[in-house]
Formats: sequence, structure tokens, C-alpha cells
Amino acid sequence: MNQNPESTDCQADGLPEVQPIEMPSIVKLDQDGSFRTWAESVHRELVSLQADRVVDTKIPRPAEDDARYTRWREWSITIRSWLFAQLTNDMMDYVLVFYRQQVEKGAIPRYADEVFHLIERASNALTGEAPAAISSFWEARRNQFPTVKDYIIAWRAAVEDLHENDQAISPYMATQIMFSELKSDMPLLIKTLVKKGRGREPSMKFHEFLSIGDLLISSSM
Repeated sequence: MNQNPESTDCQADGLPEVQPIEMPSIVKLDQDGSFRTWAESVHRELVSLQADRVVDTKIPRPAEDDARYTRWREWSITIRSWLFAQLTNDMMDYVLVFYRQQVEKGAIPRYADEVFHLIERASNALTGEAPAAISSFWEARRNQFPTVKDYIIAWRAAVEDLHENDQAISPYMATQIMFSELKSDMPLLIKTLVKKGRGREPSMKFHEFLSIGDLLISSSM
């Protein structure tokens, strides 16, 4: 495909060539934190890399035939991953739940501007106390329970509460989080399940999530 000359007034303006760099860490955003303060830290770090325009949804992306499109895409994907890494685990879970509430199907946004805007919208929705169902969801972590069985029962209840309170998380996402929490307890079983494709289908149904939980409980006893 022939590339057009560089267009003006887009996210690729002033963007340096992609080089192997280690993105700096900042204070992670949690559900009680200030998005504005966090965003200022994000902006400061990106300005130092000449990449701050990449997270601004008000600035258009470069066209695919722009000579700098590949450079912009690589930067955007890198910054997207970095943004997620600057969230606490609880905030990450909340952002994913918030996204699934807004968009029932589809992958998490691929580019940095969409992700930054998603985090902003999710943070703005956290006014006052979070709904009890979401609070339970945050609190249902393996290290809070004495046994695998206790954790899975609590986790399934938390996921069901989200559904009942119109804060649904997909069975696929619920399964992935459950696998992540239990990988230290039963690494071989989870590795085997993943290898067999269990819990890896984004379109999986709720009963499949429950079935996997039953299998994990029976294997832990």
C-alpha cells in the first residue's frame, strides 16, 4: 500500500521512532484514588517521551496510509499495556466490570486513547460508595479464604451478585480471574484446563463457568 505524506494535527505528531524503552512506574490508581492526580502523572511521563498526544481522544489518530501509522500503532499498544499496569488489581477488576457493563461483547479497547478514556469514565462512575455487589467482587480474593472451596463459593456468589445488580462480568472474564487467583494452589490442573481449551472461549456460557468451579472444588478436596 502506498503511504501518503505525513498528515498534520493527529496523534502521531512529534512522536519519536519506537525504541526499546522501560516505561516508568507511577503511583497506581485504585478505587479510592484521584483520577485527576493519576492522569497528571500519566501525562507528565508521556510528555517526557513525547508521546502524550497518543492518549488524547480529542486528537484524531493518523490515517492508516499515513507514513507514521505503524510507529503510532506500536506506541499506542505499548502505552495501552502500561496504563493497565498503573492500576491496582482492584481497580483493574472494576474497570473490566465497568467495560463489560457498557459493552456486552468484544475485546477490551486495543489502543491507548480508548483505554485512557475508559479508565476515566470508570473512575468518574465511582462516586460515593461502590455498589455492594462490586465491593463483594473486589473482596473475593483467594488470600481472604482458608480453602480453595471457600474462595470459589465466594467468587461465584460475587459474580452472580454482579449479574443480579446489572453489573455483569462475562463468564470468560470471571473464569480468567479465578484461574489467576488459583494458579498457586493448583498450577498443574489449571495449566491442563487451559491446554484443553476450558475457559478460553470469550463466548463461553455461565453454566460453563460454574462447571469449571465445581471441577476445581472437587479436585481440591
